[in-house]
Amino acid sequence: MTVTASDIASMTRCSHRVYLDRHGNPDDRVPYPDFLQILWESGRLHEEGVVAALDISQPKGNDFDSLFKSSIELMTSGAPLIYQSVLKHDDMSGIPDILKKVDKPSRFGQHSYVPVEIKFGMAWIDSKANKLKPKPHYIAQLCAYAEILGGIQGFVPETAFVIDSSDTWVELTLRDFWPEYERLRNSARDIDRKSLATMAGKKAACDQCAWFELCDQDIRKRDDVTLVSGIGESHREKLWHIGIRTVSHLVDADHDLLVTVKGIGKTSATKWTRQARVQKSADAEIRERWIPPSAPYEVSYDIEDFFFSSTVYLHGLLIRRSTSRKFGDKDHSPDDFGQYEAICGEGNESEESIWHRFMSRVEEIDRLSDYIVYVYSHHEVTYLSKLRERHGSSAALERFMSRFVDLFEPVRNHFVFPTESTSLKSIASFCGFSWRDPDPGGSQSIAWWANYLKDPVRNAPLRDRVIRYNEDDTRASLVIKDWMERMSR
Repeated sequence: MTVTASDIASMTRCSHRVYLDRHGNPDDRVPYPDFLQILWESGRLHEEGVVAALDISQPKGNDFDSLFKSSIELMTSGAPLIYQSVLKHDDMSGIPDILKKVDKPSRFGQHSYVPVEIKFGMAWIDSKANKLKPKPHYIAQLCAYAEILGGIQGFVPETAFVIDSSDTWVELTLRDFWPEYERLRNSARDIDRKSLATMAGKKAACDQCAWFELCDQDIRKRDDVTLVSGIGESHREKLWHIGIRTVSHLVDADHDLLVTVKGIGKTSATKWTRQARVQKSADAEIRERWIPPSAPYEVSYDIEDFFFSSTVYLHGLLIRRSTSRKFGDKDHSPDDFGQYEAICGEGNESEESIWHRFMSRVEEIDRLSDYIVYVYSHHEVTYLSKLRERHGSSAALERFMSRFVDLFEPVRNHFVFPTESTSLKSIASFCGFSWRDPDPGGSQSIAWWANYLKDPVRNAPLRDRVIRYNEDDTRASLVIKDWMERMSR
């Protein structure tokens, strides 16, 4: 077998997945969620659109070897852009989206090639230091292509390109990432030879993996320390060196021992042991009382969006009088949550049209004069900022946004919940709330909406399902707010 560029890209996310892809029992795999199928389809359509606008050549053949031979012939002839060339050298192989001809001598003559990947996303990850950093799985894959090209043309390219979701050719320098790439490549080789054993660990994206159920059972059976929120594979390895392998071990860990490990300071040591203790107790802990601001009206706001294209198709608003019965009060009923309204797209209605309808509703809310808007995390703030830049703002919208209270802040800083994450679903479920949909989730909502758009008449029930799910999300925020307020009082 050979190590592929895709293997090395996957190594940046989960080495155990690479191991299972190579050596696992295929019967243990589960189908990928609908959301990923939609994402892949969107990526394929994006790639087709990019390629259609380019003058490309493509290798011909019926198998790997004939396609490789054809790719070399195109490179030798100096084709400017080669689409889906098949490359191999030593124990590595890969199929870059595009090879771009550059004016640098090689074994092919006065020209050579650099790899290009077409991605349905941005090339960069957000950076707090105002320094753009390429996404690790993107640049790791490009480094692999560059190394294979090095064996073919006589030197390794120092740069590569990503054509991102905006159709921009983003040039990336490979040099800074190369040491990390070599580590990933060597580990992938060891996995291929079975000379490196890997182990499942809890990650945010685990539920989007075909091996999720197998790994989840294994992680829980071992009481793996990555079940504690914030502890990843690199931290787990360090904790193992000092004998801390399970959540139970972490509960009783000596802080003085923890802080001797490089990269684990007093803050992390305190946070992790406290979180482990609370998870084992299955009961929340109050660190500091939290009293919400007071106003006659409370608004819970939640959006639904295609995150990969930053397109918002639903604005959900739930308005409740502050004197209404709260979740957890005696005789509380669904009606006590308040009045919900979905400003939701219809058919192929444009984002701008939906936005203007939302702005009109905000004008009406503004007449309430005194109200608080509850959101969960920075998601809504981020998207509203993008939308007002794209489609315009108003004084009412500025006042609406100025009244935001992010419930994630007290969840994180005032309480310790016995959950493996601080997601809306995890925290609200702990507080006693249940979604009406049997399969709730933001990713699922995207899949429902994408399928609705394929046939808005026949698939109208999917639009209703998205709206119902969003209403439950707005209710969940108020559930968390009510729970924290009640516990604090």
